[in-house]
Amino acid sequence: MLKKTNTIIEIRGHHLLCMQHFKGLGYNQNFIDNMKKIINEIEQNKNLGLKIIAKCDIICEYCPHNNCGICKKDYTSETEIVMKDLAFLKYFKLNENEIINAQKIFYFIKNELKTDINILNLCGKCEWKKTCISMHGNYI
Repeated sequence: MLKKTNTIIEIRGHHLLCMQHFKGLGYNQNFIDNMKKIINEIEQNKNLGLKIIAKCDIICEYCPHNNCGICKKDYTSETEIVMKDLAFLKYFKLNENEIINAQKIFYFIKNELKTDINILNLCGKCEWKKTCISMHGNYI
């Protein structure tokens, strides 16, 4: 179930990259189904606004590592993920809690994220990084 306020969805900064490279892989089927639903909602609604955050969002809700809005994959996961969100915001010159048009931000990211080295730098230790690099160019 998408938690929306009118036409705005809260999304973690780094999830904007994850959604663009999503290939149907994930932590479990609930996670995969939720991600597909969110991506479909964005693709179907050209006027959808995204509030860019650096905390648990609607994608995290179905992650098996989510424990009351905190990533508990390991003892450093939450800090690393927030840092990844903030690095994304800084790289794309966005402010936390900024509301942007979904289609415009995905178009912007596609044009600004020119090389795999950018993905390597932004995604840090993410286990899905190799999948993203192999999918580079396939965007929402």
